[in-house]
Amino acid sequence: VQQLLPHTLQQLPVHPILHIGQHHIRAAVAAHHKAERLRDKLIAEDAFLTEFIKDFPQVNVQALRQLIRTARKEAQTGKPPKASREIYRTIHPLVSPDVSLEKPAQEADA
Repeated sequence: VQQLLPHTLQQLPVHPILHIGQHHIRAAVAAHHKAERLRDKLIAEDAFLTEFIKDFPQVNVQALRQLIRTARKEAQTGKPPKASREIYRTIHPLVSPDVSLEKPAQEADA
């Protein structure tokens, strides 16, 4: 098995990953931080949920409200932040930029 691994790794197509520009990486990191800030603000402030719904009307409001209540209870009782993580998983796709592994058209022609 150890002899097959290097050979298998050489056959993997890694070139699409190289075409992700530095700006895509920065945008993904920024989206991560934004999702964390939004999650923390939703848990901390009751009034922020209304503003969040205006910005992201596609979110499941009922499920998000339940997660916020659960996250607050978990924080008060010292339980692991399971609901807080779930809120992040709900928010992150909404604020993440679309990143493609395809080569941009101007680079493909060069």
